Amino acid sequence: MMKRMESMVVVLGLTLWGGGAVKGATIYVDTDATGSNNGSSWCDAYTNLSFALLIASFGGDEVRVAQGTYKPTTGTDRSLTFTMYDDVEAYGGYAGCGAIDPDARDISTFVTIMSGEINRS
Repeated sequence: MMKRMESMVVVLGLTLWGGGAVKGATIYVDTDATGSNNGSSWCDAYTNLSFALLIASFGGDEVRVAQGTYKPTTGTDRSLTFTMYDDVEAYGGYAGCGAIDPDARDISTFVTIMSGEINRS
C-alpha cells in the first residue's frame, strides 16, 4: 500500500528549470516584500511564487527568489502545486528586500524552500 506524502520540501539552490540565456526580464519574489507586489524589484517583489512563475512564462523571464519558505497555496486545496514552465529560469538563495545587498546570493545563508505543505483547518 502506498502512503500519501503529507509534504515535500525542495530547496532552491541552483537553477530550478530552464537552460540557455535569459530571454526576458528579471522578476523578483520575496515573502518579506512590502511594496507594490509587481515583481519589479526586491521590495516591490511578488510574494506569491506560483503567480510569479506564471507571469514569467509569458516572456521567458528569469525569476529570482529571496530566502524564505514558499507554498503553492495559502489555503487547503491539496491539488495545487508549483508549475515550472519552459523558457523560465528560477534561482533561489537571494538576500532580498531589507538586506544591505538584496542581490547577494548564497544558497547556504539565504535558504529558499518550496514546500508542498499546506495550511490545515
